[in-house]
Amino acid sequence: MVLMVWRVLIIHGVCTCDGISSSIDWGLAILVVLMLLLIVMVLLVSWVLVMSIALVVLMVAVMIVLLLLVLVVPVPEELQNGGGFGYVVAFRPLGVTTWIQTVVTSPDNPRYVFRNESIVPFSPYEVKVGVYNNKGEGPFSPVTTVFSAEEEPTVAPSHISAHSLSSSEIEVSWNTIPWKLSNGHLLGYEVRYWNNGGEEESSSKMKVAGNQTSAVLRGLKSNLAYYTAVRAYNSAGAGPFSDTVNATTKKTPPSQPPGNVVWNATDTKVVLNWEQVKAMENESQVTGYKVFYRTSSQNDVQVLNTNKTSAELLLPVKEDYIIEVKATTDGGDGTSSEQIRIPRITSNNYLLVLTENPYTDKKIKLAKDELFPYLSAFIRI
Repeated sequence: MVLMVWRVLIIHGVCTCDGISSSIDWGLAILVVLMLLLIVMVLLVSWVLVMSIALVVLMVAVMIVLLLLVLVVPVPEELQNGGGFGYVVAFRPLGVTTWIQTVVTSPDNPRYVFRNESIVPFSPYEVKVGVYNNKGEGPFSPVTTVFSAEEEPTVAPSHISAHSLSSSEIEVSWNTIPWKLSNGHLLGYEVRYWNNGGEEESSSKMKVAGNQTSAVLRGLKSNLAYYTAVRAYNSAGAGPFSDTVNATTKKTPPSQPPGNVVWNATDTKVVLNWEQVKAMENESQVTGYKVFYRTSSQNDVQVLNTNKTSAELLLPVKEDYIIEVKATTDGGDGTSSEQIRIPRITSNNYLLVLTENPYTDKKIKLAKDELFPYLSAFIRI
């Protein structure tokens, strides 16, 4: 088009060079150039407008996430019984009597998608699929129930609470969100947490599956405040976070183990005594003790709890026993004592054994006729 205009200008200049002034030629040329610029601007504006409309359509398509998807198994060609074969898809909300019908004209298309913003997420629909060809309509399939697409949960879990279990653990609990507000099949909950010196944006996260309403945060630092929030999630995504709550981990348990453990035994019981454990200022106070014991041939450990510095175990001493003692605190169990091995009873001798003596680890064995002058408490083996 531009070449044609310039060609007219050149021809016009040749034909009128004798009778028309040059000023008229230049004026006409300027006018044509301005018209060309105007046409280019109109084309650019039109292109921008078309792209804007396309972008709006794309955004609307992205925003419409609520849909009803119906999948069918295509009917084999030998069963279509003629040309013009297609499907009739009928569906309705569960509990509604009127069917909504649509036609799928392609016999090879195994799916139909119905989009509508009025559809409630994860709502039940009754669906049946019929067939037709040039001769008329065929039978419908049995009615089945399907669910519309899911959407992110719209509410956050409620009644969030957190409390410290030990120097490294905090338990977080919450109430589950109502089923109608989950907008889909609830997959679980996401717990976000960070400490008092950290940033919320760099928080740690953990997920719990299903309908669990609590989670234990482990591996935390002692005597430090932690903040936490919870949100639900499904296959469409995660919902909003709950309000933030906080809890402070407890102080660490004492590093000092129970010392100077002394034991004596009969053929039916073992009596233990040990020194009291004193916690330092930056440690949790001792609330009691745990005695762990097992036979030397087994790995299953049994535990006896006591708030004293002694314990009595009713055990038939028919094989060796392995015993150790720990202090218990709000911050967890303290350091274990050295393991004590109590030998089984084998003869009519008497035996006294002192272990974990800070000055000696020597075991003293006395024969029966040597025992009584030295013992105030003894065991028979």
